[in-house]
Amino acid sequence: ERRRHVIDTWIRVGERIRRAVATHPWGRIAPGLDVRVSVGVAEHVTGMTYAHLMAAADAAVYEAKQMGRDRVAVA
Repeated sequence: ERRRHVIDTWIRVGERIRRAVATHPWGRIAPGLDVRVSVGVAEHVTGMTYAHLMAAADAAVYEAKQMGRDRVAVA
């Protein structure tokens, strides 16, 4: 239950970042400029190394891009 709540919280954070980037008026910097972001969320479990955590988050970002970019995906 608690673990799910933590993941849901980070998904919401990722969505807030994604929306902020998507709605920023990038065209003011350069006409036609459109920036999007994909976010990967991964859960650290006991015994997991930093390298494994980053690999899981990286895999989630790749999954988000495969789903069409501008998304949040969970490892």
